[in-house]
Amino acid sequence: MAAVTDAASLRRRAVQAVALYAGFWLLALGLLAGLLAVPYLDFAYRGAPSLGGIVALVAAARLAWGLVPRSERFTPPGPLLPHEHAAALLATVAEVARASGLPVPRDVYLVAQANAFIGERREGLGLVRREFMGIGLGLLAVLDVDGLRCVLAHELGHRKAGDVRLGPWVYRTRRALAATMERLGEGSILHLPFLWYSRWFLGVSALVSRQQEFAADAHAARVVSAAHAARALQVVGHEGALWNVYWQQEVMPVIDAGFYPPVLEGFARFRGAFQDRGAVRPAEAEASDTHPPDHERIAALGAPAPAPLGPPALDLVRDPEALVETTVRGLFAHPALVRIVDQPVADPAVPVLVRVPWQDVGRRVWLPRWRADLGPWADRLGRGCLEELPELLASPSRLAALFSARGPRVLSPMAQARRHRDLLACALGVHLAAAGWRVSTAPGEPLRFVRGGESIDVRAVVHGSDWSGWRERLAAWLEPGD
Repeated sequence: MAAVTDAASLRRRAVQAVALYAGFWLLALGLLAGLLAVPYLDFAYRGAPSLGGIVALVAAARLAWGLVPRSERFTPPGPLLPHEHAAALLATVAEVARASGLPVPRDVYLVAQANAFIGERREGLGLVRREFMGIGLGLLAVLDVDGLRCVLAHELGHRKAGDVRLGPWVYRTRRALAATMERLGEGSILHLPFLWYSRWFLGVSALVSRQQEFAADAHAARVVSAAHAARALQVVGHEGALWNVYWQQEVMPVIDAGFYPPVLEGFARFRGAFQDRGAVRPAEAEASDTHPPDHERIAALGAPAPAPLGPPALDLVRDPEALVETTVRGLFAHPALVRIVDQPVADPAVPVLVRVPWQDVGRRVWLPRWRADLGPWADRLGRGCLEELPELLASPSRLAALFSARGPRVLSPMAQARRHRDLLACALGVHLAAAGWRVSTAPGEPLRFVRGGESIDVRAVVHGSDWSGWRERLAAWLEPGD
């Protein structure tokens, strides 16, 4: 009975996906035919074009250009998971695939985020399907082995239900809508029908996607257990979100600056820094969300009792540090050429990342970045400017004038004011460093300047409201030290 129900559900979703795609083209071709009918009728009944016919013909040409499909080549989402470091992990993927009654994915890619996915690409003139899976380093860092098995089973559940083959239809519709509206431009009246259709389409496709997520969760519960599936949802929702913030805000700026930090050690410190602050709060659910809220997914699993915590998923990797290096190299266009070294290399012919401990990140990464940010305003942000901080921050017009005539405004007034405050904090930090203060930072902690027994968080100073004795405090801070 379950198999019949699954087959019926698959057919229903297939019809919905194809109907949504067909609906887009019916709308587009109907508009195109209506526009072309105007000049045609002009010639048929008047023998000459009218102004309206010319305008309609131009609009039809613009719409036709917007509808032209653009081919996309498959781009690997990351490096292939290296067998020499992750044989046990690949064996786990194979074991879960067999338990799901499915063939083992041929390619397993490694990505940085706390995420997993499954898809397929076409080869041989589109006649051959090659399925692939992606596993995030972040998942390995936050899940235990059974939790990872649940995530793998969830993704394979999408494949078993046919979502992998239906997904491209939804993706093609979304891509066609976005590309058409972008090429038509917001000022065009032709933009409006596609805008209305896209809003309806997003609501319908999101509802279908949420149903698919519930079905994939149920598959994970059957293959592993409902208790482990529920805990995996909780961990990925909280710890996984924390990993993604850590990767974007702490790791990527260091890599962009040409350095390589101890990633796994840093995450342990970052997670510890948030122990007392609570986990990262997920965004409020919206009607267009493709995933249901975690609490609804856990409730659908029967809200089982918590599963016992097992060995960490990183135990499936022989050399976790080597896996991190593979992930980081995968961020570059030519991963095999990237060198990770202990000391800077003069005039390297290939991309080089220099290992850096977290205690040196403030001095070697953030302070130079602050100096670069201040470049256009360095002559304005001297000690005299810092002495007038209370007056500057109390006067939005004076603050805006300080940073005027330096390029077009691209931020809202509120965001612009916050950006100006951040630049003033950078200026204060640069002056403190010049006066002998040591830069101190750690993952999850604000950058501070330390001298003797005193510690200053420059952003807290500039964004704060305590300006009592400001000039005296500033003079003492900027007094040259050791």
